[in-house]
Amino acid sequence: MEGTFSVWITKNVLTKGIIRDEVDYYPSSVLTPTKAINTGFEVSYQNEYFDWHRTEEDAIDYSEQERDAKITFFKKQIKKLENMSFSSESNGDKGQ
Repeated sequence: MEGTFSVWITKNVLTKGIIRDEVDYYPSSVLTPTKAINTGFEVSYQNEYFDWHRTEEDAIDYSEQERDAKITFFKKQIKKLENMSFSSESNGDKGQ
């Protein structure tokens, strides 16, 4: 398979969203879409399912899972912070 095809990029989905792009495919042992950008460098999206997807539906499913995992993480962090208590006596006698 050679040529250009559409992919949905989710490498930085929680900061940049889903990006649809046309990429070039270079034959190798692993399907790796590569985007040549105007600086002369190439950007490769190595991991199908994590970095890129063949369909928009797969990209949306993955993105929703990532968002839900991040929300769960932050809820745990918030609960931990809410349960913290502070006391000057817990620091011992360092100032004396």
